[in-house]
Amino acid sequence: REAKPMTLLETLHRTKPHVHEEVKTGSLLQLAPRMAVDRDAYLALSACERKRLECIAVARSSYSAVLISKSAARLHDLWLLPTDSAKEPVELALPGRSLPRHNRNAPGRHYRKTTVGTPLSIDGARVVTMERAVVDVARYHGFHPGLIAADSALRMGTTKQALRDALASLGRVHGAAVVRRVIDAASSLPRSPYESSARALILDAGIAAVPRTHVAPGIEAELLVGGKIIIEVAHHGVFQRRAQRTEYLRALGFRVLQFTPEQLLAEPESLLKALRMVLRAKAQVA
Repeated sequence: REAKPMTLLETLHRTKPHVHEEVKTGSLLQLAPRMAVDRDAYLALSACERKRLECIAVARSSYSAVLISKSAARLHDLWLLPTDSAKEPVELALPGRSLPRHNRNAPGRHYRKTTVGTPLSIDGARVVTMERAVVDVARYHGFHPGLIAADSALRMGTTKQALRDALASLGRVHGAAVVRRVIDAASSLPRSPYESSARALILDAGIAAVPRTHVAPGIEAELLVGGKIIIEVAHHGVFQRRAQRTEYLRALGFRVLQFTPEQLLAEPESLLKALRMVLRAKAQVA
C-alpha cells in the first residue's frame, strides 16, 4: 500500500474546535459522527480507497461496532468487484449479537445481528478476521462475490479448512450452504477478481470450469471449459499482444473467447450467451 489513507482522518472532538470550524467551511468532509477528512485529499483517492477510508471512519467513530462482510473484506484487501460506493453501506455488527438502540438505520450503515468473535484491529478499526469476512460476503451477498473473495483469501495464504472453521464457529446460520459451495469451488490460481468473476458466472450456470491450467507447452489458459474452450478476461491491449498466442491456440483446436473487465461488469450475461452458443455448436458436431 501507499501512505495509508487513514492518516488523513481527523477526530471531531470538543477539544478540537478548529476541526469543527473546518467542517463548517467545507475544507474537511465529515465521514462519520466523530471522523472527518481533508476534502481535497479524499477526492483525490480512488473509489476503492475512499470506500475503505469510509469504513475505517465509521468503525473508529463507534465505541464497539465491528466491521464485517464486504467492509471487513476491504480492510483485509480482499477482492471485490467495483460497485457504486454510494450504494454500498458500511456493514457492521455489535458484540453480543445485539443491534444499536440509536442510529441503527443511519444512512450508509447496515448493522447485522451476528456474532463477531475476537475482532482484529486494522488502521484503528475493529474488524473480523479475513476468513470470517469471506464467510460473511458469501452468506450475505451470494455465491458470485463470495467466490471472488474466497479466491483472493486463498491467494493471500489462508486455507479452505480455515474458511470451514470460520463457518463452523457461527453454528447454524442462514446461507451456510452457499458458503460451503463457495469454499468447495474456491481456488488460489486466479490472478484477478475478473478471472474469479468469470468462473463464478460459469459455475453458477451449472457449467464446469477449470482455472489456470496448461493447455500447450508454456501456455496456460486462464479458464478452461469442456476441455477445448478457453475464456480470457483482460484489457484490449493485452489481447493485441497475445494475437500470435491466440492464433496458435486456435490452430490447436481451441475456441478462445475474450472479454474485457468492462464487458464483464456491464454485460455478464454476454459471457454465458457466447459460451452456451459454442457448447451447443460443439455438441451438434459431436
